[in-house]
Amino acid sequence: MLRPFLSHPLGLENTAQLTLPELLRVGCDRTPNPRAFNQWTDQGWQSLSNQAFQTAAQEIAQGLRILMPDALATEPPRVALLMHSDLDFCLVDMGGLLAHWVTVPIDLTETCDHVVFILKHTAARVLVISDLDLLAQMTPYLWDTPDLEQVIVATVPPDWAQRQRELLTASMGDTIPAADPGSQVACLHIPLFLCHGRLERPCPQVPPCIQVRSLAELRQLGRQHPSPLPPSSQLDPHTLATLIYTPSATGELHGVMLSHGNLAANALAAFASFPDLRWGQQEVALSFLPLTHIFARVLLYGHLYYGHSLYLSTPHRVMKHLPEVRPTVFATVPLLLDKIHSKIEEQVHRPLPERPDSEIAQLWGSLHVLGLIWAWATLVAWWQQFSQRVLIWVTRLAEQFEIGSPQSLWQQAQRVVADLLVYWRWRRLFGGRLRYLLTGGAALNPRLANFFGAAGLPVFQGYGLTESCVVSFNRRGQNRAGTVGLPIPGADIRIVADGELWVRSPYTLLGYYRNPEATAQVLTAEGWLRTGDRAEITAAGFLKIIGCKKSLFKLSTGKYVTPLPLETRVQASPLVAQAIAVGAQRKFCAMLIFPHREALAQRAHRLGLEHRFESLLRHPQVLAWYQALVDQANHSLAPWSTVKQFRLVDAVLTVENQLLHGDGTLNRDRIYTVFAADIEALYASRPRRAALRPSTAEVAPDSSPLPIPVPYASPPPSIDLL
Repeated sequence: MLRPFLSHPLGLENTAQLTLPELLRVGCDRTPNPRAFNQWTDQGWQSLSNQAFQTAAQEIAQGLRILMPDALATEPPRVALLMHSDLDFCLVDMGGLLAHWVTVPIDLTETCDHVVFILKHTAARVLVISDLDLLAQMTPYLWDTPDLEQVIVATVPPDWAQRQRELLTASMGDTIPAADPGSQVACLHIPLFLCHGRLERPCPQVPPCIQVRSLAELRQLGRQHPSPLPPSSQLDPHTLATLIYTPSATGELHGVMLSHGNLAANALAAFASFPDLRWGQQEVALSFLPLTHIFARVLLYGHLYYGHSLYLSTPHRVMKHLPEVRPTVFATVPLLLDKIHSKIEEQVHRPLPERPDSEIAQLWGSLHVLGLIWAWATLVAWWQQFSQRVLIWVTRLAEQFEIGSPQSLWQQAQRVVADLLVYWRWRRLFGGRLRYLLTGGAALNPRLANFFGAAGLPVFQGYGLTESCVVSFNRRGQNRAGTVGLPIPGADIRIVADGELWVRSPYTLLGYYRNPEATAQVLTAEGWLRTGDRAEITAAGFLKIIGCKKSLFKLSTGKYVTPLPLETRVQASPLVAQAIAVGAQRKFCAMLIFPHREALAQRAHRLGLEHRFESLLRHPQVLAWYQALVDQANHSLAPWSTVKQFRLVDAVLTVENQLLHGDGTLNRDRIYTVFAADIEALYASRPRRAALRPSTAEVAPDSSPLPIPVPYASPPPSIDLL
């Protein structure tokens, strides 16, 4: 149970017993908001009140129950969401929960094979998909989803009736008898060309019969056949609410089971920890992060309960929408802040403009018109030089700032001047009234936290996992750069002997779906979750993540990379002795490859490449051999997890030099330290297909994706910084 802190100002004595539909009900009853949801469209922002949102979600819930009248006879059915992070996603998610179904969000950047695995593993009977483009990409794979019965398309074109008939056009065997002998059920036409390419499984004699309708039709079905929904108050908080699939260290997907109580209590505990958080329309939130991830999802449920105004943007439009929406709450990943900081640094390092030559000035000065032109050019150049020097000064001042450290009167005075000159413009990039700038999903460089904090943009970094939702975050008055703050109420943390962080809370997963072995590996008998992250507690009590015990790592985009499958594929070649994927908190995945000296030398000799070994590693033909290995390892992987750069390293990994453990596995922490310069070199330039020049580091003994990716953040547009 949660601690007594959750006695709520709205009079709810035990918020731990709330379910997700109850959060919506309370938000609608206590803080009605006519602009609770705001979706960006080509025609501008389209607003929806939270009461209208509730009605629409109820229509979806009723439509689902009518489509599957026997669904709740056994266990709650699963509805999969292969959708963009927009209003439709929010509606379908809540509609499924109101119907007492289990929602299964699927990241749009997953490969088609992974999508099919999730559909099969969950036995999903309904798939809600954003548009016809996504449906066209997935249709050839749906022959392998025997439990799938319905596909719901959220956004359909004006000629939907015609397009629907085309999708359901039946060839031989595509129309099967319905329960009523006098009627026929039209099924989605599924081409079997991919099926015939799968040698490990025979093709079905008849493709599965999958019906297709639009989300509007589903809602209309719910309106036409109203049936009382089960009261949300009767829903057990311990009931499974959602399955979120995350990669394991071996690359397999694990379905994280989270209950209504897990998510509802976590959202309320997190929001109750915000100092001075207001209710209703007083808080405006801008969301662009994927709602398939736990970070944005928990925030969504909290905003529902508090009745805030939520604006749903996209990664490509977020920099435009920030000054337009002027949010008070904004959640992001570190990559966006890093891009803005890089833009500022680019302007700081621009060469100073030169003023017109003095001899030319004397010549021009003899002519009145040319003299005026010269004077104007001189004034403009002087102003540009002044502005550039001011920008350099305020940037250096921001880099010297440290959150939580006392400031002298002189430092405070300098910041006041810098604020009048420049900092207010930086805040204007975010709308000018931001109160909570939240960041999570990946580690934030402490330098960025201090930099933006100096400009009056306090960045509150947090920590959480899909398996435990939000665990901790920094708050106003309790903020330290380089840390992930204090645990939220209800979350207990422990640092065990090897430095691994363990978490126990009411928000911890129920287990991994249909995988008791994996569940036993992460959950102890006492309910502690082994996070796989190494951490420490600072003297002030703040949690600090210092490393990763597991091989799985996160990019700065928040995406997980599973290195073992990549490394295994590359090491299958006799030309490779060892390979290690790197990229934790970086923008892309890269790899250090340690060639097998004898095998490489023999192949080079056979082909007449007679060079010293160090020179051989730089030979274009040799680089091409290893590039082919990397390309083969990248095959059929999601775009973010592929190796973008590699580097050949002339070194031998052994147990004696402590680069291998006693069992022969990679000592990753040691390798990261010894070859830090090589790893930095991998990220010194933009990713490119050609391999970088090889390293000759000395080692001391003791020392098929969906082609519509959804990036977290796109480069910001032109920014006026001064």
